[in-house]
Amino acid sequence: MYRAGALKTLINQLSAYKADIVALQEISWTGSGILEKQDCTLFYSYDNKDHILGTGFLVSKRIRHLIVDFKPVTPRICTLRIRGNFFNYSFVNDHVSTEISDDEDFF
Repeated sequence: MYRAGALKTLINQLSAYKADIVALQEISWTGSGILEKQDCTLFYSYDNKDHILGTGFLVSKRIRHLIVDFKPVTPRICTLRIRGNFFNYSFVNDHVSTEISDDEDFF
């Protein structure tokens, strides 16, 4: 999503498929936080220095009011809690290295 217009394309696809929540990986931004755009909200966790890695959730406005908590743990892991009728749901987004990656890259 480091490329110009990538977020807009993703938002259009979210609307086309009528998805309420999408887990994202390798967003390649820096920092972490919450970004409000058009009809959805992006919750993200990224590397603080380089444009590498990054995980997040894209949430539609239909369920935005149900978000209880978002925690950016590392550039590879973030969690999202959503309020349900009887209990809350926890979503974990984890970006795992591939088989050809060095073990040092993971930690």
